[in-house]
Amino acid sequence: MTDPGPARDDPHEIAIGWRYGVMAYAWWGLVFPFHLKWLTEAAPDGVTEGGAWWPSEILAHRVLWALIFCFGLLTWLKRWGQLGTALRSRKTLSILLLTASLVSVNWLVFIYAVAEGQLYRASLGYFVTPLVNVILGMLFLGERLRGAQWPAIALAAAGMAWLVLGAGGFPWIELSLAVSFGFYGLVRKKASVGPIVGLTVETAVLAPVGVAFLVFLGLGVGPAAGRETGFETGGPLTVTLLVLSGLSTALPLLWFAAAAKRLPLVSIGFLQFSAPTGQFLLGVLLFDEVVPDRNWLGYALIWAGVSWFAGESYLAARRRRIAIAPGPAPE
Repeated sequence: MTDPGPARDDPHEIAIGWRYGVMAYAWWGLVFPFHLKWLTEAAPDGVTEGGAWWPSEILAHRVLWALIFCFGLLTWLKRWGQLGTALRSRKTLSILLLTASLVSVNWLVFIYAVAEGQLYRASLGYFVTPLVNVILGMLFLGERLRGAQWPAIALAAAGMAWLVLGAGGFPWIELSLAVSFGFYGLVRKKASVGPIVGLTVETAVLAPVGVAFLVFLGLGVGPAAGRETGFETGGPLTVTLLVLSGLSTALPLLWFAAAAKRLPLVSIGFLQFSAPTGQFLLGVLLFDEVVPDRNWLGYALIWAGVSWFAGESYLAARRRRIAIAPGPAPE
């Protein structure tokens, strides 16, 4: 896949950008949750027992196979030189070490949510992420909210407050995903590397931990005594799904990068909401997840805030385009 360069004014390139963007967010919103759900159900009962052990094993495999897939991509795209440049920069390595930690938390919580039949809660975390990004921008980058954006933040905060107070439970899945991914985006901006090179370094940083965890499980010592691993006893389907988790991690990143080069930021922002929408509908309509009745008010407030924020962002971008558009040529 070659770099097309800036092409946001070319209708043909914009159409290609939309195609890549839809594929990326459809994968994140529909295909990958199906992948994880199928993986959870394909594993033997002895593997899935024990709380977070099976999600942690899935995460370890996702990291290792994503790293292998990234090595293949670097070879295909001839970007090993870029990887070498990143590895020689102490600043870049420090940043990617932190982002690797953040993304590992995000991945593990999402896998756990799917495994526990709470994909709808994970989707809400990604709905809230754009608002978390705004708050982080204010706190760490000195950015300011436009006046019309404050109601969006207030509605989302009211929704979260209802989930904590009215619904009677702390929304740790939602907040863990939103905060970890928000900080990931904030820190990742400071590393001047592309998505594939960045993901390669991040998975390389996490790989030793993943290998150590899988060896620990395979030995069956200490807390892992008596537990089976999916790779050993899960059968061909489970093994195939574990291996393909690397493809599911890296491929949509390629599509997203191709879309981001061709589409305006506002278009990417709207596409961003399609993934959690797909996840929520998938969880409730196809995975038969039950949303407690008392939670609906909190979700409605959050969705109202997100919708307000998206609409205000679109109108603001439209006003900017009109303001900078060239006037009619003089006669």
